Amino acid sequence: MKKIISALFVFSAFITLAAKDAIINGGFEKMNRWGVALHNQDFASIKQITDDVQEGKNALKFEFTQKPKVYICISQHIDLKPEFKAIDFKIKYKAPNGGGVLLFTFPKKGSKAFNLAPSKEWKETNFKVDIPANSTSGRLEIRFTKQGSMIIDAIDAKFLTETK
Repeated sequence: MKKIISALFVFSAFITLAAKDAIINGGFEKMNRWGVALHNQDFASIKQITDDVQEGKNALKFEFTQKPKVYICISQHIDLKPEFKAIDFKIKYKAPNGGGVLLFTFPKKGSKAFNLAPSKEWKETNFKVDIPANSTSGRLEIRFTKQGSMIIDAIDAKFLTETK
């Protein structure tokens, strides 16, 4: 009986690991695990909204009434495992008078940046980031350097164990 319970526990842990997303709370239903950096710029606001949402209950709205002196961002640390070869990102956003940059940084190994172009309608964009060999962590940032606004409804990120 002990062996069966142990086997079920190990199997359950494996299923949880295999189904794990790279991003936690990518739908912004909760803000835990997300860091926010306004760099003491009081003309900037980042807040959860419920009135302009495509999926789930919340989206995240960014508003900047001036051009930031230093970039403004949200970020999340991501732990990497040796079997992960790439991360496939999907982001759903609307930026009627703004835009931003999705940046993924690997400590001491460089970064990859992708522009999030202005869009008056909801837009879904995909990015694939190859993980450098022997990387154990990374950091996802959405950075803003221009005056304007943007709503992000969902960031989905899946670990890939093969690259094509």
